[in-house]
Amino acid sequence: MDPKEWSNPLQDFAYAQGRPSGASWKEKPVFVDVLRDAEGKKVPCRVYHFTCMTVDTTMNICPYCAYFWPGQGVKTCEFNDPDIATTPHCEASRDTLKCRRDQELALQRLLVAPEHALVMKTLAYFTAIKNRGCQGPLNEPTYGVRPQSQMEWDSRVEEGRRGHTSKENCEGTVILDYDAKNRPFVRCEHYNRNRTVDHFVDYSIRREMFETEYLIALFEGDQQIINDVEEAANLSGNGPSSGCLAIVNSSSVRVNCPYTHRNGDGELVVGKLRRLPCTSKTRLYEPQEEYRLMCPYVLVTCSGAHNHPIPLPTKTPPRLRTRLLELLRSFDQDLPDLTPRGFLRHASTKIWLASQLPGVPNPTLSDVHISLANRDHLRSYITQVQTACFPHGTGWEGLKAAKEEQDRVLPPNLHYIRHMNEAQLKYDVDDGEATLPSDTPFRVVLCMTPENSKRLLHAQYVQCDIGFKRIAGFHEFELGGLEPISRTALVFARVYLNCQSAAAHKYVFDCIDQVVYQDTGEHIRWRHLCARDRYDLSVGILQITADQHSGQAKGLGLHLQSRARYMEEQYDLHEPDRLLSSLSDYDHLRRVFRLCAVHILRNIQKSKAPDNVKAMMRSLICITHDNWTGTIEDIRRQGGKSAINWLDDKTRSKFAFPGMCWSLSFIPLHAWKVGDSNSNIIESLHSNANREGTSCSLLGGVKKGQYLDSLKEKDMKAFENTGI
Repeated sequence: MDPKEWSNPLQDFAYAQGRPSGASWKEKPVFVDVLRDAEGKKVPCRVYHFTCMTVDTTMNICPYCAYFWPGQGVKTCEFNDPDIATTPHCEASRDTLKCRRDQELALQRLLVAPEHALVMKTLAYFTAIKNRGCQGPLNEPTYGVRPQSQMEWDSRVEEGRRGHTSKENCEGTVILDYDAKNRPFVRCEHYNRNRTVDHFVDYSIRREMFETEYLIALFEGDQQIINDVEEAANLSGNGPSSGCLAIVNSSSVRVNCPYTHRNGDGELVVGKLRRLPCTSKTRLYEPQEEYRLMCPYVLVTCSGAHNHPIPLPTKTPPRLRTRLLELLRSFDQDLPDLTPRGFLRHASTKIWLASQLPGVPNPTLSDVHISLANRDHLRSYITQVQTACFPHGTGWEGLKAAKEEQDRVLPPNLHYIRHMNEAQLKYDVDDGEATLPSDTPFRVVLCMTPENSKRLLHAQYVQCDIGFKRIAGFHEFELGGLEPISRTALVFARVYLNCQSAAAHKYVFDCIDQVVYQDTGEHIRWRHLCARDRYDLSVGILQITADQHSGQAKGLGLHLQSRARYMEEQYDLHEPDRLLSSLSDYDHLRRVFRLCAVHILRNIQKSKAPDNVKAMMRSLICITHDNWTGTIEDIRRQGGKSAINWLDDKTRSKFAFPGMCWSLSFIPLHAWKVGDSNSNIIESLHSNANREGTSCSLLGGVKKGQYLDSLKEKDMKAFENTGI
């Protein structure tokens, strides 16, 4: 024992310790012959005693450390063979445990034999239906009195929830029915194919995936067929009337047996797990605290046979559990969405395992302790740390709490979550299906650093794109580009939003502009709004490249239109007879927006138009075109429905053709030639973010995005300061 980190070794035992229990008085020390100091003198000790298992499980509190002990070592099914369940043992080792498992596995293999597995599969299906019921909405009233056997079954299922409430579902009975062709199927009594289709219905019985005759007999209560089928299964020892083999440790939270049984009245019931009494006594002798340096040992004795099977080593020693929890807390951005599989393969876990087990090739957590082979065990530890680190969860409320902590603790120059809001949007007629339901608020989170605000202020060529799979329930909008000196692809701003409409994207561009103004004292500069003349290419963003997302493009146009209306009155550089404030949203796009050529070419390739028509479609991506109008007419006349739909889509967008052909836009020719013809940069940045994980929680996705941005920020600092 380590005198500086003294602990109770009984907590490491698989055997539970409960009442009767007690301890000797400190004033009346006990002396044990084997506990001596370096000079051979016996040291004063205290002795603690516990009982392996008792029938009474109340107030099982260890007087040594105030730790609550379950009080029982194993629980068995009430239908278990008592001779097997109470087989005594006086020693426990891996070999004896292996013997127990070999016997259990030999019996369990009978369950998977094809001739018996189908019967058990059928019974499991029937049991699952009885356990879960319809699960449909609680809309239709259910009349009549439920049978006593069903009420008892429901009571056992409710006990298995251990106090957890279940949502209100349909209370209808799942029954067997027949269609017009006399084919059986299973449905809720309230199901109707014309009115109440959201209730349970299953036609799999028609595909003969079960023992059909037996399943029909179970629903209809045909006792003769049931007895014939189950008696044949019972002869092999695996029917519902056979003795049960279920034995679990006392620490298991399971209340009911996982198998279905028949009671003495022949009714199907859920078996209840019961605790077995045991009077085996465990005693712990340890030196009193002031003598532990002189004698860093303890003595543990056990008297009396354990009259139950050897418990499984499912309990993780507390000190190891503490180390695992500390390891989990170090996972930072990976913790919010961590899974047992992610825990096992995480780099930090591998490094820790290598330090603990240097001689074991490819070590895993189960090599440290066998209880960690249980993935549910690992999940409980992960959940424990997640709950402690994120008490508000990992969704919207959790991120809101993280932002409040950031604003309270960190200086403004280190803020990353810059804007977080819920709002109601006014939609445009062009938004179509991109709008949200009236009762769902628009949610938006803007993340960017002050350094990236400065870089965006001086950017000339930018790209934007929206992703759909990185965060569950949110889209990820990225505004980025290539830093021209270091040639580094950067994300200037990440925005998480739950709507793709033009109004939502206008809100996004407004927020980004406001944050840049907050960080730099200047608004984002756009060439056609801020340049001295049409030849001035030194001021502002010359071009933004994106795909043909209508909400994204129109949202940008609405933002630029709003900016122009708040500026001093001035005339447009390209149409000198028009004021900037008079330009429409699509007029602004014509001066700055370019459509990604890769997206256009890919869609043309997928088109069913003839090859010669596809060539004409590709020719529209150009600087100038010899016969634009004639080519459009030829495509419409020769291309068929697919080509016509393609043209209509481009025409309907109002910004696609100017984004494809320079002569139809007002982007300076030099900027068009130098600027990005595709959105590959922002697509690669999105792909890079997706490698960190998809379907993340909101908090987890933001943290991973922050980690990626911090890596890029450090790379940029290294280049700016040292040229590396």
